[in-house]
Amino acid sequence: MQVWPCNWPVLMLFMACSRHWKLVLGGMGGAHWQATDPLAVQQIMRWQGVQRREQAEMWRLYVVMETEALRVMNEREAEGAKKAS
Repeated sequence: MQVWPCNWPVLMLFMACSRHWKLVLGGMGGAHWQATDPLAVQQIMRWQGVQRREQAEMWRLYVVMETEALRVMNEREAEGAKKAS
């Protein structure tokens, strides 16, 4: 995988936040992944030294990445549930 240098900081944020996603179990064996709490993302940005003036843009880019990742993961979760039933 190749990452453009301008996208490296948001990828590092994404990777650090990915461990905070939650798998929520629903009724009838269903489950879905939930996004990281925005306050946790903000704290991780601070730990990574993201300047305050850069945080809004970093958040915007992060949400794009997280939304797509959660979409793919939840599709896979749904496919797995179908196969199991």
